[in-house]
Amino acid sequence: MCIRDRYMGRKSFDSLLQLVKEIANSSNVFPPDYGSYYLSNTTYDIDKNGRQWTYQYCSQMGWFQTPSKDPNLRMRSTRLSLNFYKKFCQDTFGEPVWPDVDYFNNQFGGLDMVVDNVIFSNGDEDPWRHASLNVSKNAYHMDALLITCDDCAHCVDLNTPTKQDSRPLHNARIKILKTFAKWLSQYRW
Repeated sequence: MCIRDRYMGRKSFDSLLQLVKEIANSSNVFPPDYGSYYLSNTTYDIDKNGRQWTYQYCSQMGWFQTPSKDPNLRMRSTRLSLNFYKKFCQDTFGEPVWPDVDYFNNQFGGLDMVVDNVIFSNGDEDPWRHASLNVSKNAYHMDALLITCDDCAHCVDLNTPTKQDSRPLHNARIKILKTFAKWLSQYRW
């Protein structure tokens, strides 16, 4: 069921908060995954990668999830401004950290990179898909997949498969596995 459909009919703040909690719990998303207080902890834990990912977008990629300027299209709080993210990144890492996007796009090619054997998979509800390759570049074996299904958001293809997975998600995982198998068979050991 689409998150938008689950939101409809929620009248009170408490019922909306309950929905957010249900979605977070079903997605295994918890405050330690995103809060700067938790992410500032430098203790190594093999089961946690939030700090590493946060460093990557705070220092290299940017693409901060800010609200639309059009109030009719807003899906995020107006408090999630670039100033919010500057403070968040500094609070997380204890010093000013901010991405030099032009440098990294020039260094690695942005969407015009020339690399082999890469898959860009994006859920249709993933805000990061707009910063990703969405059209395959077959000359370089760069495959782009847009997984179109209800609740197909960020990293959905990396979750453990279940019987409840949609057909498009199931098919995308099969395509990814077949692509990896093909690349491995072509590798000269």
